[in-house]
Amino acid sequence: MARADRRCIGACLLATLSGCVTTYEDASPLVLPKPQPVPLALPFAIPLPQPAHGTGDPVLSELYAGILKRMREAAVDRDVAHLEFLLEGYDRRDLPEFWRDQMRGYRAIAKGLRFEQHAIAHARLSLVPAARDAAVAPPNAAPPNAATPDAATPATALPNGATATPPCGEKLLFELVLPPGGTEFLLGGHGDAEPTGFSVAVTIEDAFVDGSSRSSRTEDFLWLPAALRLAGDQQLRLPVAIEADAGGSVQRTVHLRVDLMPGYVQVDGVRAPVQRTGIAACTLTQWPRGYETLQREPLKALELALRTFDGPRFPVVYLAAALTQGEDREKAMALLIEKVRFSRAEQAQVAMAALRAISGETHPVGDRDAWLAWWQTRR
Repeated sequence: MARADRRCIGACLLATLSGCVTTYEDASPLVLPKPQPVPLALPFAIPLPQPAHGTGDPVLSELYAGILKRMREAAVDRDVAHLEFLLEGYDRRDLPEFWRDQMRGYRAIAKGLRFEQHAIAHARLSLVPAARDAAVAPPNAAPPNAATPDAATPATALPNGATATPPCGEKLLFELVLPPGGTEFLLGGHGDAEPTGFSVAVTIEDAFVDGSSRSSRTEDFLWLPAALRLAGDQQLRLPVAIEADAGGSVQRTVHLRVDLMPGYVQVDGVRAPVQRTGIAACTLTQWPRGYETLQREPLKALELALRTFDGPRFPVVYLAAALTQGEDREKAMALLIEKVRFSRAEQAQVAMAALRAISGETHPVGDRDAWLAWWQTRR
């Protein structure tokens, strides 16, 4: 099995999927909401300590053992507000050094959680318009304190407010943008002792006119090329390019997810641990070139394509049927069921695939009897 061909272009990750392993299957939709964080685990969780002899008043030790248990629970639950509340109330300068060390450890955990929450709340993935493709800078390419271009500039606007998506098989360029927050974050570069890294996972699902599907998945890792002080007007910018041969696909769904990798960041000068955390995800659908022309009169385009119904028109039949709505969709299904009943095997296969795409039914593509029986029950 061939591995996905992955290349780095400067600091920009290029996930090239044309060489990836493919499987043909009925691919269920992959939903990628912002993922739930995993429970806090070693080495970031501080175990409940056993105070050494001579650490002070046993009553104080008993009190702080209970406080540290509550802090540990708050850290595991990622309840940073409660953890900070406990630190504010019990982190005192007159504590014995043993307990001061424990407080410093949990304060570092709280700061790491603050950075994770900032990334989850403010990181954004957007599709870069073709006009800006060549101009997108690598992450953090601007000099310190220099104004960066507006990375949130939307892609080409369509009349309905949607983003112009390139056709199936053409390059997609996304950009992850993380703005600064009220706290200063220092992220390590690739050559630093504690670099900041990201996981970029891509899933591509293709549908074909014969009802088959192909699913390909890849994951790559990217480290910041240089340290970044995320403060003031300096923002994190991470370009992600995706290229994959469409191979005759009539519908492509692309799922992209970016995770912060485990490690350490500096938060207000404190070395703070972070865990693997999903910070951004998006899904988009691509269609073949010329798809937009079928949107004008899809039922008419379907009727014309079915008159000849040869190989070059198979994609038109599938896409035009998928674009119909309301009463036109009922008419489209009636036209397709006639092809299931009377056409050659390869034509009936395409008609059944189109029916499955627009009807919501799950009968196997290829089982003419099942589709004809289904249609009869609707009459």
